[in-house]
Amino acid sequence: MTCIIGMYCDKRKNAIIISDSREMQGYDFILKRKIYKINENVVYAGSGYTGMSIELRDNVENRMRIEGIADNSETIKTIGDEMFKLRTYYKHPDAPRFSQDDVLINAILGTYIQNKPKLYCLHENGWAEPTEEKFRAVGDGWRFANQILTSLYREDLTVKQAIQLGIHCMVQISRLDSVVDDNPQVAILQNNEINIMNIRNGEFIMEHPDLMEMKNKINGIEDYRTKVFRLMMSNDDILKTEFKSLIEKYKDQD
Repeated sequence: MTCIIGMYCDKRKNAIIISDSREMQGYDFILKRKIYKINENVVYAGSGYTGMSIELRDNVENRMRIEGIADNSETIKTIGDEMFKLRTYYKHPDAPRFSQDDVLINAILGTYIQNKPKLYCLHENGWAEPTEEKFRAVGDGWRFANQILTSLYREDLTVKQAIQLGIHCMVQISRLDSVVDDNPQVAILQNNEINIMNIRNGEFIMEHPDLMEMKNKINGIEDYRTKVFRLMMSNDDILKTEFKSLIEKYKDQD
C-alpha cells in the first residue's frame, strides 16, 4: 500500500515528502500515519508493511541512542543497516516469513547534508540511494506519479506549489489505483528544519485543514479539465477560439 513522493523545490533549496494515508487492515481500508521523524534529524515515509516501518524506526532510534549517533549521514547509513537486518531476518532462505516477491518496505528519507536538503530512496536490501533527480516516487502508483510529475514539474516550484503538485498526483493516482487514497500527509524540508504539516500542537491530524483546502482546489481543477476536454471536442468554434486566446495570454505572463 501507499504511494510516496519526494520532490525538490525552489531550485533544490527546499524539498517536500508527500504520502497518501491508506492501509489495508484485514479486508478493510483504514487511514494510517505514514510520515515520521527519526530523532528530529531525518524524516521517513514508508510504503509497505506499517508494522515493519515501526519496527525499523524503533531499531534505528535504539541503536542511535546506544551508539551515540547524531550525524545525519550516519543516521541514513544506520537506517539502511537496520533495514538489511530486517530483510535478512524476515526473508532468510532457511525460514522465510515472507516470500521473496513480497516487498516489506520502500521508503523516502529526507535530511540535511551540509545544510542542504537531501532525499533518499530506501530499498528493501538496505541501500539508501541518494535521489539525484528532481523527484522520486515509490510504492503503489509510482509509475502514474512519474508520468504526472514529468509533465508538470518545474525546478522553481515553491514549497506550496510542490505540495499542490504532490496532492494532484495523489488525487489522480487514487482514481486509478484502489490501494492509494487522496488524504495527503506532508513533510517540509525548509530553512534547515524538518516539519510535518499534519502535526499541530504535538498531535498528528490525518485530515489537516490546509491540506484539505488544497485538495478541494485540486478537485476543482479536475472538474475544469473535463469541461475543457469537452469544449475542445465540441463544434463551438467561437468558444474554442476565445479559450485558446486566453491560454496564449496566460502563457505570455507565465
